[in-house]
Amino acid sequence: NLVDHLINKHGAKRLAFFTVPGSNPEAIARTQAFKVAMADHNMKIDESIFFGCDFTYWSSYAKMKEYYDKYGKIDFDAAIAINDDMAFGIIDFCNDYNIKIPEDLIVTGFDDSKKASIVPPLLSSINQQIDEQGAYAAKLLLKIIDGEQVEMEHTIQTKPMFRQTCGCIDLHDNRIQYYDYE
Repeated sequence: NLVDHLINKHGAKRLAFFTVPGSNPEAIARTQAFKVAMADHNMKIDESIFFGCDFTYWSSYAKMKEYYDKYGKIDFDAAIAINDDMAFGIIDFCNDYNIKIPEDLIVTGFDDSKKASIVPPLLSSINQQIDEQGAYAAKLLLKIIDGEQVEMEHTIQTKPMFRQTCGCIDLHDNRIQYYDYE
């Protein structure tokens, strides 16, 4: 949904992706989702803007600086980070180098941390529906305690939270918290 939104709503054509290499299951799932979404839009992944980080603010900041130092500019129009901390590193790099968000660069994260909804510019992110996951787990546990057979795997759909860093909400508008697909 996020990649589709960036392409169809905001006209993004060069999407940078900040992931974590290795065997972390969440990083693998988020990276795979990005690859599938890009393929669904018949877009190639540009390896020069496919960044390996380590889930930290500083790793994404350093990758942005390394790219800027090498090319003298940021020539992609959207940066998708697989967690909010990395997205905040990208945002602060942009602030330090006078790159305007979202005009020059759209930035998105994942996790919908509390900071995403209160620190300007408000970060467009993906909410994992943790409350819904917890409620489902509690219901599942009650069924198990009652001796019922239960399906052990259940998928709960994440929810995009479109805010200021993608351009859905004006940077000066403090009335609206987020937009989603509904």
